[in-house]
Amino acid sequence: MVVSPVVFSSSSSKEEEQEEGRTWWSARHSHRVVRVPKSGRLLLVGGFSQQESSEAEASLSSSAADVWEGEELCGDTGGSHVRWRLLARAGAFGPRDGHALATLRDAVFLVGGSSRDFFATHDVWRLDDQEGGWRLATAAPGWCGRTHHALAVEAGGSLVLLGGFSEEAGYLNDAWTSKDGVSWERVAKAAGWSKRAVHGACTKEGAIFVAGGYDGQKPLNDV
Repeated sequence: MVVSPVVFSSSSSKEEEQEEGRTWWSARHSHRVVRVPKSGRLLLVGGFSQQESSEAEASLSSSAADVWEGEELCGDTGGSHVRWRLLARAGAFGPRDGHALATLRDAVFLVGGSSRDFFATHDVWRLDDQEGGWRLATAAPGWCGRTHHALAVEAGGSLVLLGGFSEEAGYLNDAWTSKDGVSWERVAKAAGWSKRAVHGACTKEGAIFVAGGYDGQKPLNDV
């Protein structure tokens, strides 16, 4: 799946936007986007991107480490589009895709994911101020390195890490919680749902919902 790098209003064309001298993030997948509570703006982090090589004029696929901020702008005709601004070409967390991203008490947390060499990481990074930098919350959270996991925020104010895929253990159905991104506690070694990755998760009325995913053999459609 390739995602368009910008949402245009119905009255704007890509050519018109490019004529204004704006630049956008490259086409990618396995990235993450969150809305930052303080500013209300979007934050796009990393992903797997295919870029052209200027030397060989060939395509080069790799994990991205860039961070972009998106601001929704209203057009003269009532439509809207998102204007993107590059915050960091290479975030301190390094190339990353298949990671998880969530906001908790005005901070943005990046959890795990795959690095440029396709190694599943187990670090946690925190961003408190978009104009500031990412800092490492922990490199030893207790859970094994993983990618394409889910991350939810429960009503009590904790991050909840759910499942994913690990080179060490394969597909996972464990659950971990943390109030600060530093200290993690395992609350389920094998949750009620089957092992999976590339799934979705969200919270509603105090409950956490896990939906779909892939178990290594087939796509899933349970909740």
